[in-house]
Amino acid sequence: MIESDSQLSTSNIMKPIMEQIDASNKQLLKHPVQFTYEDLRTRLEPIIHKMIDSEY
Repeated sequence: MIESDSQLSTSNIMKPIMEQIDASNKQLLKHPVQFTYEDLRTRLEPIIHKMIDSEY
């Protein structure tokens, strides 16, 4: 069976893209990024509300 163009583009979109990260790269941060509770809540609360609203 031959896939149509729309099916081909959809299947390509669904494939995860894996990139290799070179851990020896000197440009990588030596310390992990730390977020405060307030920062996380401020940024994630609206997103969580949208996700909950979209379920109903």
